[in-house]
Amino acid sequence: MTSHPDPHAWQRPASASLVDPEDDLPSSNYAGDFETTAIPRYDSAKSSSGEPFGLIGDPEPLPYVQPGGRHSLGPYGAEPTEIEPDAGDDRARDRRGTQDLGLLLLRLAVGALLIGHGLQNAFGLFGGYPSRPMGAAFIRNHNLDELIARRAEFLTRYQDNGYSGRYRKLVERVRSVEAHKTGAEGKFPLTEAVARYYFKLMAYKDEYEVARLYSDPGFARKIEGMFEGGYRLKFHLAPPIFNKPDPRTGEARKSEFGPWMMAAFRILAKLKRLRGTPFDVFGMSEERKTERRLIGEYEATVAELLEHLDGENRKLAVEIASVPEHIRGFGHVKRRHLGEAKKKEAELITAFRASRPSARAA
Repeated sequence: MTSHPDPHAWQRPASASLVDPEDDLPSSNYAGDFETTAIPRYDSAKSSSGEPFGLIGDPEPLPYVQPGGRHSLGPYGAEPTEIEPDAGDDRARDRRGTQDLGLLLLRLAVGALLIGHGLQNAFGLFGGYPSRPMGAAFIRNHNLDELIARRAEFLTRYQDNGYSGRYRKLVERVRSVEAHKTGAEGKFPLTEAVARYYFKLMAYKDEYEVARLYSDPGFARKIEGMFEGGYRLKFHLAPPIFNKPDPRTGEARKSEFGPWMMAAFRILAKLKRLRGTPFDVFGMSEERKTERRLIGEYEATVAELLEHLDGENRKLAVEIASVPEHIRGFGHVKRRHLGEAKKKEAELITAFRASRPSARAA
């Protein structure tokens, strides 16, 4: 069986050649800097005429043309014409501009929200509660239960379980009342303030605590890591029962004690349960009496805050509970800060009493 070719089927003319437009190699008849290669016309109806075949429609030159007439473009050459901008490009640019504006507005909105939230937490602005009291700029996001547990554990080492239980009892009472009266939903700013500053007042650094810290094995390891070879410890202390204040300045004068104080510290640390009892020889000083009195005054102040607490005056209550933050230092420095803190506390308590529901109604 013999097959015959279809006379109407397209066949490539013998004279036609396909040229890759991306081919940068010059042809054999290269005439200058630019040349144009005509691609045969693709038209089966005209395949027998010998005319070149175009890819689409009438023959058109490839874009690789000399914009002028220096080189002959052949019978199918044409000068490039100016390309008009597509109207669709303008619409696309308009859409991109609208999208960019929308993204900018979204970023500004999110930034304003985050800044506002930060100001609420850092400074208590816009009805917020400062994480650190009275406008402190540094935020500490501790879990409240962890904060309380860590301080209660410290007070056990500082004194005993009874002393630690006293701390926990007041703090838990504050949390219960705050939740009941203010409808707190996971946030307890007053409880956190009491947990921090009630602890600060209870853990005042007296002679027993200094002895406990120096006799701790960790202190000896730290010293050994700082020096190589032998070393000799000297302590500069101002125990109130031994050192009298300077008659000119009124400040306590420190005396130098040798390495034997480490043995004295170990003994004194074991006597910490005498703290605050009639057998506490160090508790007879005016400074120690003041420190113990501050604890009782703070407990009475917190009781008053809880009695009249509501959603409107809670922020003021947090400021009052945070006043001990400003009682710093030791000796005469601490006395000066204490006077300033008590003056501030009196002003805040006056404002709190004026904010009671009965006072607001009057």
